[in-house]
Amino acid sequence: MRLLLSKVKIGSGLKQRFFLLLFLCCLFSVTKVFSQTTYTWTGSSGSDWGTATNWSPNGIPGSADSVLINSTSVSPSLSGNVSIAQLTINSATLTLNGNSLSTSTSATFSGSVVTAGTLNLNGSLADFGNTVFNASIVSTTSDVFFYGSVFNQPVNSTKTGSSDNYSDGGDTFNADINFTVSGIGYFALEYNFDDTFNGNIIVSSTNPNGIIIFGTRGGKAYMASGELISIGSQGFQGSLQLQNFIQQGSDLLQLNLTSGTSSLYLDAGTILMVW
Repeated sequence: MRLLLSKVKIGSGLKQRFFLLLFLCCLFSVTKVFSQTTYTWTGSSGSDWGTATNWSPNGIPGSADSVLINSTSVSPSLSGNVSIAQLTINSATLTLNGNSLSTSTSATFSGSVVTAGTLNLNGSLADFGNTVFNASIVSTTSDVFFYGSVFNQPVNSTKTGSSDNYSDGGDTFNADINFTVSGIGYFALEYNFDDTFNGNIIVSSTNPNGIIIFGTRGGKAYMASGELISIGSQGFQGSLQLQNFIQQGSDLLQLNLTSGTSSLYLDAGTILMVW
């Protein structure tokens, strides 16, 4: 027998309960689709990132999930490319094995080591704190901070947000680094401590109100002999301020900023060979 609801008269109380049940079912379905899980690394079954029993709760982090990695006796190792929403790593080692790890909301590194691969960081935050990076980095985030870290592979970092970002400094960059501002506000380095640049520095600004500052307050920027600071292929439309920027060497530099919208400031403490 076929039951046609259009032909059945439902009492008001029963009708209310029916629609409440229908609403709860829909709500549960939507919640299930958009739910996000925070997975904490345990390493209880080995080092493979893709093993469900290495995580608490059991499972493999997906693109909507957050990941927390603390110091454990067994460190995680990737066996393929991984995409997650959020990464927080504290006093731990992460081995990428030539693969890429991508985030869509934020990534925070503290007192850790990341090796052999590529970090693709997107969203609201990239926070590079007291960590050794033996992996290349491509970050495009609203806010970005550098402090106390060592970068042994190329770094390409774009600040897209409107907040002023002050990085504490104390970093060593042993490969080329590309800083880009596409939003407004300060992208300021060496706020308290010195940075050492042992690779070339490329700077770009695609926003007339974007500002990149070296040697912001208490720290200095030291560029090694034989390395250069130059304008990237996207040009420079904003303000480039070199304060306490020290070129170690005698290579001549040529800084071609975008005419009409850009400005270059060479402040006290800066030593450059410019032509």
